[in-house]
Amino acid sequence: MKKGMVRRIDELGRIVIPKEMRKRLKMKEGESISFFIEDDTLMLKKYSEIEGINETVETLIRVLYEKYQNSILVTNNERILYCSEDILGKYQRKPLSQQFISSMDYDKQDMTLEIIEDKVEKHVYIYPFQVEGSVIGSLCILIKKTPYHIIDEKIIGFVIELIEKEILSCV
Repeated sequence: MKKGMVRRIDELGRIVIPKEMRKRLKMKEGESISFFIEDDTLMLKKYSEIEGINETVETLIRVLYEKYQNSILVTNNERILYCSEDILGKYQRKPLSQQFISSMDYDKQDMTLEIIEDKVEKHVYIYPFQVEGSVIGSLCILIKKTPYHIIDEKIIGFVIELIEKEILSCV
């Protein structure tokens, strides 16, 4: 059994998540938590709005990859959640580099960027997901075969808007 901490449940059913655990999970005030029950164990997990819409995201990634033959990533603010099949082994579920996280606030542009530690890519375009004024993740295109000027901005804009609406419907 894993070593844990003990906390009391108050009269309203609340518990305090210890500061050490919140810090390790990079949890901030106001963020959401998912609850799961497995056998007789209650599990808590930091909630990611994007993870709640996996079928939609996986379909969109597949369609974009088939159309443009460029690698596609979908991230939250900490890690890569989904990616096109050509880069699954290289990027799937990996934590984002600090350089990538800070780049999510910029407008799309052609960048050379460290996506995860020690994995630098050229010709990276990041499209942030904004929900209620906050960046909660991004769609990232790694230009491999189809030059950026061939990619239809309206299609990318539609995909971003669809993902943002799906996220809002899950919140």
